[in-house]
Amino acid sequence: MATDPLSTPTINWLPRLASAGAALLGIFLLLGAWGHLQAVTDAVFGSGADSTANRLALLLPFAVLAVTGLTNLAIFNPLWNGTTLALHLALASNGLALAYLLYLLVIGIPGHPVGLFTALVVSEWLVLVAVRLGLVWPCPAPRKVQP
Repeated sequence: MATDPLSTPTINWLPRLASAGAALLGIFLLLGAWGHLQAVTDAVFGSGADSTANRLALLLPFAVLAVTGLTNLAIFNPLWNGTTLALHLALASNGLALAYLLYLLVIGIPGHPVGLFTALVVSEWLVLVAVRLGLVWPCPAPRKVQP
């Protein structure tokens, strides 16, 4: 009896999907961090800048986006290979960024693309959770029961 090669996948592609998503998300987060830094440069480093607390508050979104973006780019290869430490680091960094972005989304900042970045991060985070739960993609075909 010949076995169907599609019935038992040899590779779980879900960690590799998470890895590719992490690389793309890292690029988008770094671009967002750069855009935010460009937007607040005058307010933070200008001559009429407010207190240090206001400067730090303006730089916090840049820091969150940049650190998460760099982390995602740094763990691309280990995540592709299925390293557990990389998976946990990705879950932690993206989870913290997601919490911060959700906070910004709840308080409402008009004219800012917070919702777009939140959607990107939550998509990657859900794929990482699926990898952590041990889900397999593609799903193996059900085996036929012999009477």
